[in-house]
Amino acid sequence: MNDDPCSKPSRLARLLWFLLLFPLLIAIAWASSASAQEHEADDDALPQRAEVYSQLCSTCHQPGGIGINEQFPPLVNNPRAADTDYLRTVITDGVEGELVVNGVSYDGRMPAFSTLPEEDIEAVTDRLDLPWLNAWAKSAVIVIWFVLFTVFVPSWVLQSDSVAKMADTTQDLVGAGVWSAGLVLGIETLWWAQREKRV
Repeated sequence: MNDDPCSKPSRLARLLWFLLLFPLLIAIAWASSASAQEHEADDDALPQRAEVYSQLCSTCHQPGGIGINEQFPPLVNNPRAADTDYLRTVITDGVEGELVVNGVSYDGRMPAFSTLPEEDIEAVTDRLDLPWLNAWAKSAVIVIWFVLFTVFVPSWVLQSDSVAKMADTTQDLVGAGVWSAGLVLGIETLWWAQREKRV
């Protein structure tokens, strides 16, 4: 058993950090998931977006929007393609003449799709948006959960006075049980959150 007088305050400090940090990360993830729910319609629009793009756009702009050098401009990393109003105008009115995209000149003609239904235009011009904070907050919560509950919590339990007095085999079983509980609870929570689209 460790008789270091600094060990108990150190464990207390780590526990306090955990009690302060973990709820803060949960709050950030929860707040950012509210923002993600605003973009849930994007997930529903993906099949329509893919179908419209593959039928009307991919022949020239290629699958993935990479374009064909000096013939058809790329949509990926194209500053013009980031402007939704510009895209709508090009789709409905067409475009002709020289365009320079990322230093490459394109001189061609895109026909107008003036009879394209509004929902199809919206499907290909609306931006998919997963806020970076949402993704980072989710990742941080997941990493901190698994690090805390599969590394630190089992270690704290094994260092506690009551467990330290137990036989070695019992200590091993307690440590494995706490580790397994943290792992299973984390996996179950991830499954539940993904299934219910809550985090």
